[in-house]
Amino acid sequence: HQQFGHFLFNTMALYSFGTLLHEQMGCEHFLAFYLSAGVSSSLGSYLYRWYRKEAFASLGASGAIFGIVGALAKSTDINVSAIFIPFVSVPLSTAFPCLI
Repeated sequence: HQQFGHFLFNTMALYSFGTLLHEQMGCEHFLAFYLSAGVSSSLGSYLYRWYRKEAFASLGASGAIFGIVGALAKSTDINVSAIFIPFVSVPLSTAFPCLI
């Protein structure tokens, strides 16, 4: 990560959402899913940038985090709220498309 804030938010998201998915999948399946989501998203980013002929450097695990959140949005019925508006709660399946 180039910025500490980006690293901090990715770490918070991994802890918040990763813990829930880890409990559902178990250690080995979670690790395989997390690594697969990271590799797949990085490959997709590189191919997109290559197609557009743009310079690109991938530094983080944001794609893997989005994979975790997407899996939870499809498999569970949990509500989430934004850090800056904690009193408003919406289903994760509704919030996930907004994040993308």
